[in-house]
Amino acid sequence: MFRMNDFQIVEGLTWDEAVRIIKGLGCVHGRIINGRADGDLLAGMEYMNGVWDRYLEDQKDFYNGEKDEMIYGDDDDFFEHWCYECTAYNIVFEGMGKLFGEVK
Repeated sequence: MFRMNDFQIVEGLTWDEAVRIIKGLGCVHGRIINGRADGDLLAGMEYMNGVWDRYLEDQKDFYNGEKDEMIYGDDDDFFEHWCYECTAYNIVFEGMGKLFGEVK
């Protein structure tokens, strides 16, 4: 799950909207486009994990002097760009957890 501040969370996002976002369907300038996961919910979840991993790798490279600049300045900048996808990820993650029951 993404640990986001309250102001970064998109309020009112429903389960169906979250699933649609993670599956890769989105709206750009009023047009529905096919996105990253091609309709596969698990692939969309893995894609978002990869987005976060690339962000962390980018930061590491910058602070090790291997890059001159970072794609995102900090976590707030990252979540500003990815707030819908990260909120959707968290909704789907929590919802899928219910399928497997409580961890003991």
